Amino acid sequence: MPDEKELTPAQKQQKQLEYVMRLNYQRIAKSIVQDLQNNRKESVLFQKYDKEKMVKFLANPQQYEKQIRSMSRFLYDNSPQYKRLCKYMAGIPTLDYIIAPYNISKNYNKNSFLVNYNKIVNLLERMNLKHEFSKIFTTCWYEDIFAGLYTETEDSFSIVKINPDYVQISSVNDGCLTYSLDMSYFDTRQYLLDSYGDTLKQMYYAYAGYTPILSNGKRGKKIRGNPNLRWQEPPNQICLKINEDQILYSSPPFASVFPDILNLEDYKQISKTGEFLDHYKLIAEKIPLNDDGTFQMDEEICDKYYQQTCDNVSSSIGVILTPMDIEPISFTNTVASEHDAVNNAESAVYSSAGSSQMLFGGGDKSSSAILELSTKNDESLAFGLVRQVERWINRYIKQLNLPYSFKAKFLDTSIFNRDKMVDMYFKAAQGGVPCKMALSAALGYSPSDTINMGILENDVLKLTDNAFSKVLLSSNTQSGNDQGGRPTNQSKGKGLTESGEQQVEDSENDNK
Repeated sequence: MPDEKELTPAQKQQKQLEYVMRLNYQRIAKSIVQDLQNNRKESVLFQKYDKEKMVKFLANPQQYEKQIRSMSRFLYDNSPQYKRLCKYMAGIPTLDYIIAPYNISKNYNKNSFLVNYNKIVNLLERMNLKHEFSKIFTTCWYEDIFAGLYTETEDSFSIVKINPDYVQISSVNDGCLTYSLDMSYFDTRQYLLDSYGDTLKQMYYAYAGYTPILSNGKRGKKIRGNPNLRWQEPPNQICLKINEDQILYSSPPFASVFPDILNLEDYKQISKTGEFLDHYKLIAEKIPLNDDGTFQMDEEICDKYYQQTCDNVSSSIGVILTPMDIEPISFTNTVASEHDAVNNAESAVYSSAGSSQMLFGGGDKSSSAILELSTKNDESLAFGLVRQVERWINRYIKQLNLPYSFKAKFLDTSIFNRDKMVDMYFKAAQGGVPCKMALSAALGYSPSDTINMGILENDVLKLTDNAFSKVLLSSNTQSGNDQGGRPTNQSKGKGLTESGEQQVEDSENDNK
């Protein structure tokens, strides 16, 4: 290489151009691109489902029923907005109920009637309706359908969920949905048969066949099954469905919000990247030039100080080396708008679901009228599921073939209207309407609680005779004969003054 002084002006210019072309800008490019890639990988939603796949599934819900249901389960576990929405809808009904008789004959036997009434009271108490069905309702709101098998003993009642991927609604019986179960489900899960009861076990053996155990403990000859019995209707079943008007396939009721949830994740990633760029800094090192445009410093010296700068700053600071003037570079003024976009995307999730965002601690509008209308709409959807439970329980009661007819009636009480319902039943009871049991139910008591607490308080503890026999005095409980005014001298043990004696003689206070 010739010495710098031996280069011609043309060679110096060419060398300078080559150096400018290879000036190092990788530090800034690497910092930004790497951060964007890392942020993108943090979203589990995009790893599992993308928008193209989601749109494809939702466009044909009957064909992709299982995939949509799986997607709903995934979002329920990974999206707090979706989980709160499902739990909110499931928790609206309070599941308060009474047991009402009907079709009573005029010559009914009082003792027999009471015995059979108590049977139904104890049966529903054993079912533990509020706990069991609150779990079932949650499943319905993110899977649309709940298919279960119930088992009962003298003192317990439990409902076990069946995988809906192996279930098809086959009929409607007394207003209740009835499903058929694919017995091949147990081909690799025979260990579950014992938990589902003997009835289902016998149904599976009729389909798949079995090998009996002889009295001597040895295995007998295998009995063949019947492949035509693959789909069977278990007698001890319960089936609930949100979209009861569409029984050919199931689709989660909030499937329409799935794209909005992915949009929300999009905006969250953009906002996070924007926060990084808001703190991003850029150092520009300018190479001094002579009047003729040539560098005043050798490229080796420029590279040396460039590398020293890079080695002593953090990865969030970009460094460039340039012979040109640099205008201030700012990545700010984007974070506020990105946060607004995230809030708007979150609001879109609840708007698509038809619920007010104010119920979930968000929203910028606070109108009690709007909130009340929103909750009434949510109540109407939630009570539709309660009516199905009511039909199923009443069908169960009919199958008992009791000498008297009873039905379970669930009140339209919710977490929002409980106070109004209590006030309504209280005023109706004061007017002579036979609704004391409904009043007690609206307060959260089951029929069993009402009956047994009445016995405990009135007959056993006799609270009305002892602890609560004397009510506290108030303007409502005081007698009308009570004398008002300030205490008299006579009540204090003092004599009257001369003016007081004169008033008594003249009877001046008689009309006061």
